[in-house]
Amino acid sequence: MFINLTPINRIIYNRTKGKSKAGAGEIFAYLKNLSNYWVYRRKAVDEFVKFGLVGTFGAIINLSILYSFTEFLGIYYVISAIFAFAVAVTSNFFLNKIWTFKEKVHHKISKKYGQFIFVALIALGFNLVILYSLTEFLKIYYLLSQIIAKGAVFIINFFGNKFWTFKK
Repeated sequence: MFINLTPINRIIYNRTKGKSKAGAGEIFAYLKNLSNYWVYRRKAVDEFVKFGLVGTFGAIINLSILYSFTEFLGIYYVISAIFAFAVAVTSNFFLNKIWTFKEKVHHKISKKYGQFIFVALIALGFNLVILYSLTEFLKIYYLLSQIIAKGAVFIINFFGNKFWTFKK
């Protein structure tokens, strides 16, 4: 295979002559080199997984409050979602601070809680738009809409908090 790298485009041609010089040794060296990158990325992957687990726990809290306030107290589901958000975001902050990003509880707690809330409020805005749109326009059950919305805003929450709130 011949690769022509020009400033404008890449053209890939099938090999017509010769034999590849990439043997088992080169492939092994490539895979070994590739695996070395995992060491540098492992911390970020671990944080991503832990953030997801904390988020799952928070989603259970959120959905429980949303359901209870809506079904048992008769509160409009959007208002219930805001109350559920307030409780879940606080538990998520402390779990992420201590477990996910391994910070001491009192380290800049006011500033970081404010930043966490700010990121969460941006995510909440998107969450409510998705929740309302799916429920009102697509007629999806509000709890299923909320699960979909939570999944959609997970990335906003993770990157906002990793690179701003808990930036080292």
